[in-house]
Formats: sequence, C-alpha cells, structure tokens
Amino acid sequence: MPAPPLLPAERPEDRPNPVHWRHGLLALLPLVLAGYWPLWVCALLGALTWLGLRLPAWASGRLILFLLVVGVSSVLGVLGALGSGPERLVSVGVGYLVSLFLAALLHLGLSMLEGGSRWGVLLVLVPGLLAPQPWLVLGVVGGLLGRPGPDDRSPPSRTPPQRPVWAVVGGLSLAVLLGGLLLPRGEMNFGALVPAQGGAPAQRGSAVPQEAAPQEIGGAGPPESASQAGSGRTGLRVRAGAGTDRLFSVLLSLSLLLGLVLSLLLYRRMAFGRAPVPLSERLIALGLILTFILTFLAAVLMQFTRSSSEGDAAPLGGLSWIAGLGRGSSGEGGREVDLTALSSFISVMLMLGLLALIALALLALRAREAEERRGGEAPGLAPLALASPQAPAVHRVRLAYRAAEEVLLGAGYARRLNETPTGYAARLASAFPQLAAPLWTLTRAYAPVRYGDDVSERGAESAEAAARELAALAPRLPSPAEPGDDPTERTSP
Repeated sequence: MPAPPLLPAERPEDRPNPVHWRHGLLALLPLVLAGYWPLWVCALLGALTWLGLRLPAWASGRLILFLLVVGVSSVLGVLGALGSGPERLVSVGVGYLVSLFLAALLHLGLSMLEGGSRWGVLLVLVPGLLAPQPWLVLGVVGGLLGRPGPDDRSPPSRTPPQRPVWAVVGGLSLAVLLGGLLLPRGEMNFGALVPAQGGAPAQRGSAVPQEAAPQEIGGAGPPESASQAGSGRTGLRVRAGAGTDRLFSVLLSLSLLLGLVLSLLLYRRMAFGRAPVPLSERLIALGLILTFILTFLAAVLMQFTRSSSEGDAAPLGGLSWIAGLGRGSSGEGGREVDLTALSSFISVMLMLGLLALIALALLALRAREAEERRGGEAPGLAPLALASPQAPAVHRVRLAYRAAEEVLLGAGYARRLNETPTGYAARLASAFPQLAAPLWTLTRAYAPVRYGDDVSERGAESAEAAARELAALAPRLPSPAEPGDDPTERTSP
C-alpha cells in the first residue's frame, strides 16, 4: 500500500472564511491611490484584498501579489512608451519605483486596519492627498468602516435589514461619491522627478524656439549648432559597445532560466501524487520574478540617466564606484556616455548571481526530496489507519483523531488522563507551533463527534487531512529522554 501523501489534500488555509459585508469594505481602500494608478489597477488590488479576507492563503502573499499587479501595469506602460523617446521610459521607470513604495504602504495600511488601528487609513491617505481624485473619499470611508471593532461577533439570530436601511446606506454612499467628485483631479507626472537631460533650461526671452531637440540613442549623430548649444538644448548620445547587447541578452536569459527553474520546482511538487500548487503560490512566484527584473531595469535606467545628466557627480547611496564605470565625456552636441564597461560588469555579476541562485534552488530541491523520503520512516510510529471514503463522516473523524493520537503517542507526547482534546491541543500547540494548525483543525472537527453531534463530509475530509499532516510532522519532533524533559511541561515565568 503506498504511503499517504505528506501534504494534506485540503489545507486549512485553502478553505474560505466567511467575510462580513462591512469587513469587505476594506477592498475600497486602494481607491485612495487612484491618482497614481489606473482604475483597473485599483480594482485588481481591491479584488486581491477581498480574496485575502476570504482565503488565508491569498492573505499571506498579499504584498507580492500587489507588486505583481503594479509590475504588469508598468510593463504595459513600457510597451506604450517604446516609441516615445528615453524621457518617457525614464518616467515609467520612476513611476514603477514609486508604485513599489505605494504598494508596500497599502499593504501595511491594510494590515493595521485588520488589526483594529485607524492609523492604517492615515498611512494611505497621506500619499493619496498628493494626487487627489474623486475616488479618494470613497476609499477612506470604506477603509474606516471596514476596520473591525472590539467585538465583531454576530448575534445568533440576525434579522435581515429592511429596505429603509439599505436606502440610507445607498444614499450615504452616493453622497460620498458626489463629494469626491468635487475634489480636484491631479495627474502625477513622474517625469518631473527626473532631472532634465543636459544643461539649464532656456530663458523665456530667448528667440530660439523651445521645442526639445531629438534624442540620439545608439550613435554619435550630427553635432548640434552653436545656437542650439547656447539655448540649453543638449542631446543625450549613448555610446556602447558589445557590452550593452550582452546586458540585455543576460537579462533575457535571466528571466528564461528563472522561469525554467520555477517550472522545475512546480513540476517536482506536482509529481508523484503530491498536491497541486495553488494558484496563489504560482502568482506569488511570478510576482517575485517580475519585481526583480523590473526593479533591476529601473535601477539601471536611473543610473544611466543620472550619469548622463550630472556628469561626473557621484550618485546617491554610495554607488560612486559603480557610476565610475560609465565614463562620460562632453561633446559639442551634448552629453556622451560610454556604457561598455558598466554593461560588462553587470553582465558578469548577473551571471554569477544567476548560477548561485540556480545552485541554491537545486540544493533546496534535493534536500526537500530527501526529507520527504525520510518522512514517515521513523521507528516506533504506527502507520495511519483511516476509514474508507465510503464510511460515515462521524466514523471517519473518530478514526482520524484516534490515528493522530497514536502517532503523537509514538513520538512521546501522549494525551494525559482527564485531559480534554482542547487542552491537549493547546498544550502541544504552545510547545510546537508547527503543530498548531493541524491540531486545531482536527480538534474542531472532533468536538461535535465527541458529544454525539453530526459532522459533514467536508469536516471529515479536513480531519483526515490534518491527521496526515500530523503524521508527517510527528517524526521531526524532539523525543523526550525522560518524563521531566517533556517540553510541553515547561511553563513560561
């Protein structure tokens, strides 16, 4: 008979939690930052917020999922700015870095609101006031109303709200939206955060037209005239050798190889009858990769822009030794930057980092497979004796709890005399936090069975899944040498 899978068929964090309609108003909080992002981005962030309230698995990776949505928006912005010159690309890069900070603030604000603190709204409102828009008031009201109070337990008998109640709620929501429409609409110009290319701007009284000179990328090009140089319009001429091509080749290889390693890890986890990887974990992995690539590209773009606009001035952050690799030389038509040495240095560092990342991923994969092969082979642990799926749910839960007790007994942590299942679970969970989730899941499923009540098929499945998870974790618990060495006996002072 094959050994039971080490991963439970249904994890507790995969089961949906009931969300009160008032708590669901937290999904409106991303509307406060609609002055920085398009409405569809705010809508996706709100949907992820609601999923985090509904499913704990999505809440654990909410920040990375926020970064994934922001990264997809920036990729679309890059595709739209490819033919608009380098200034537009720089604006998109700066906007992406600002969006990373705003996404982190939004996640922190939501976490504070979920904990009952009103300061979470203020944390998101401060950057929102810098770019006011009509949806700001609605987002603030939703965040304040969605904050859980000191006691959000519903009464046992709740009567459905009457129509006048919904009329009042709808009227207030409409009034809030109309009040938000009276706010000024401000569009964030991230390009204004970047220093202008070249020298000082032209004077207002100059007779020279104010149209910007075309940027010359990829070659020296014809020099500008003396009048153009005197008007402050200087072109940016980037001179790079084969290292620049290698830079983008390495970036492409990096994304492809990281995707290959990720696919290998996902395949190894799904193979051999293991549980499939949830969609939330796949999106989290994709968000990490996309955030790494976009952040690196934005940093490289900012470094090149700073070197070209400020000459030999050292950049902030103590990276002057890296900036020195990009040698700038002043020409007749503007600023000329040589990026050959910098691109070669980045290519070598990327390759070394990529090889180290792949080696660590493969070592982690081998270590996990070896640990799974050793799981369940510890001496003294009896195999799980679960009921057949066709058995009644009450019988399945009873056998699952009995099997889990036998497994923990074999590990040296038996249930005491006159100890209730709740006290037993609390004692072990306080000593071994890794056992808390399956223990409480199994205890909640066993409580109605113990007192003669019925249990659903879903409760029986969750109890069996928790018993399998306990069987996988029990061999890794430290064995108490003597009764006095039991860590569950120790109490904090």
